[in-house]
Amino acid sequence: MGSPEDDLIGIPFPDHSSELLSSLNEQRQLGVLCDVTLRCPPAPLLRT
Repeated sequence: MGSPEDDLIGIPFPDHSSELLSSLNEQRQLGVLCDVTLRCPPAPLLRT
């Protein structure tokens, strides 16, 4: 029996990311979305 990934079929959409970003930018320019910057203070790294 194969893994669930074996049943997936890959269909390439090379322009998908640029189309998505373009659409989001258009919504931002129309005032539907806004720019947000989140800043978090530095946190110590946990090492084991």
